[in-house]
Amino acid sequence: DFFYFLGSGYAYLSVMRIGAMARQAGIAVRWRPFNVRTVMAENNIALRTQVAKVSYIWRDVARRAATHEVPFVKAPIWPTDADLLAHRVAMVAAEGGWCEAYTLASFKAWYLEGMALGDRAHLEHVLPPLGKDVDAVVAAANDVKCDVSANSTFVFAYGFPEDIDAAARRIEGHVLPEETAPEGPYGDHTGYYNSVEDF
Repeated sequence: DFFYFLGSGYAYLSVMRIGAMARQAGIAVRWRPFNVRTVMAENNIALRTQVAKVSYIWRDVARRAATHEVPFVKAPIWPTDADLLAHRVAMVAAEGGWCEAYTLASFKAWYLEGMALGDRAHLEHVLPPLGKDVDAVVAAANDVKCDVSANSTFVFAYGFPEDIDAAARRIEGHVLPEETAPEGPYGDHTGYYNSVEDF
């Protein structure tokens, strides 16, 4: 099971690599979009108000993308997908067996082509090449509106902590953008160990 959220900057790194890695290993991946906003709201996490942290996230994603040879042009439009339409389409795609193709196309449109997730332009860009009618898919996505948090239950069942702050052993302080220092090696969220790098 691969749980991810459309609109997550870090998910891009995994989305772009997991399919090929799984096929190489001879294992199947079940794509499970889940609404991370529910988890963040329950834990009083609001990235939109943390400008410095968001700036760091995009710099960090760019560094990790270079390490893993994942294409990166610039920070994508964020926040994005305000009404979770792209997410709801992913849930429809998961039910229909075309979630991987939709998710890959969506993250590429978001990160590499500068599109906002959930916009009509985004859906018209990614759905027709997959053989999907935009209006029909949007209608189906609107029918699952009440289930946008459905997979969150499964995330917690897998052991994802409900108290994120406690689990992360939160450290508060500040980091100046111009200051760097050697860090690593460390295991990142994609399961790989990075070498020592300046961060």
